[in-house]
Amino acid sequence: MNVIKGNRSSKLRTTGKDQITVYDYVSRKIIGITMRFYSLEKLINLHDNYRKVIKIDQYNLMLVQVQGELHLVESQCPHRGHPLSESDIIGTGLRCPLHGYQFDIATGDLLKATEEPCRGLKIFDLVYQETEVGVML
Repeated sequence: MNVIKGNRSSKLRTTGKDQITVYDYVSRKIIGITMRFYSLEKLINLHDNYRKVIKIDQYNLMLVQVQGELHLVESQCPHRGHPLSESDIIGTGLRCPLHGYQFDIATGDLLKATEEPCRGLKIFDLVYQETEVGVML
């Protein structure tokens, strides 16, 4: 994949089995942070209402399958940091059990605030590798 940034032409390239680095071929330097594939779950274990909380470095994540769709979101409510592992899922919305804040599980958008507004829920892109699903961080 080519990426054009200013006068530089760079490419994403794999530097190992599970790593990607952005390399500038003009200056012959690495210009991006190396990302690594982290396996989250085997595809065979997934089903509707599946939920798994995962901590990777500084990231607190939650893998959720709703209506046949898999989503990876931050595992704490952005309002007050309450764990979302026991949250209610209403349609495609995730409701925090502490104050009732609701977020769209696919986009992270705040759907309902019961107190002061807060930012949306962080979502992460999933990566599928053979029989596993994971994330690049």
